[in-house]
Amino acid sequence: MPDKPSVIREFLLWWFGPPYSPWVSTSVAIDFTDSRDYLARLAQQDAPKVSVQHLLTAAIGRALADFPDANSRVIGGTIVPSSQVAVAMPVNLIGHKGGKDRELSAAIVEHADTRSLRDIAGHTRKTISEEREGRVTNPIGRWLMRGIKHMPRPVVRRSLDLMDRAAQRVPVAEQLFSQMPITTGLTNPGATLANQEGILFRGAAISLPGRLMHLGTVWAVSAVQDEVVVFNGAPAVRPMLPVVLIFDHRLIDGVRASQLILRLREILGDPEGVFGARGQG
Repeated sequence: MPDKPSVIREFLLWWFGPPYSPWVSTSVAIDFTDSRDYLARLAQQDAPKVSVQHLLTAAIGRALADFPDANSRVIGGTIVPSSQVAVAMPVNLIGHKGGKDRELSAAIVEHADTRSLRDIAGHTRKTISEEREGRVTNPIGRWLMRGIKHMPRPVVRRSLDLMDRAAQRVPVAEQLFSQMPITTGLTNPGATLANQEGILFRGAAISLPGRLMHLGTVWAVSAVQDEVVVFNGAPAVRPMLPVVLIFDHRLIDGVRASQLILRLREILGDPEGVFGARGQG
């Protein structure tokens, strides 16, 4: 059984209970100079190629491992710890074979807190390729897509409602999690703004409905963009990565969220020290 929450967490579980939204968002920009140089060095080595998305997935996995409260799940008003960090990333299917019946899918990286950077890159590339070819890689995802496609809409809605109510019970939620393990999300709403003159990405917000499964955090990023920032006491143009952390206030407060962002900044400031010279760490 999950440990009894603190008095404050117990109050917040009630205060932010449905239909009230517990989601809070904070927006920062992180100097990406060291990470960009690291990715350039990795690109000169063996495949699989490591992208910004792969590095962020691994960095978020390591950061959340240091703040397990933020990686917990709320199930039926109970805080349940997660045994791993599992990152879900949306996959655009428009313009691909898999987009015939779907516009969007997801790539899930299990154990993002312990897998090597190269392993995450290879797994993610393989999953995205399969999804875009029309193969739904997750068994629960396949079941949902088939049901939504072939069953009448009223039946689909009733089935999803029943599934959601069942998922509010910890044993059922754990069974669902074993088949679709997701504890956090990583999305890039500002990616299409890359290198657009006169535009800087500044933030995003989302209020998740909490149906079927719960995520403790969602991370939203844009493309790296040059900005004027203070560096060594003087203005300088630096490659900055816009990052939005959206967190469930029932799990953590603003202080812990800030510490989590600072931990992410530490990792991105020394990626070689965390993941090794060849990305095998």
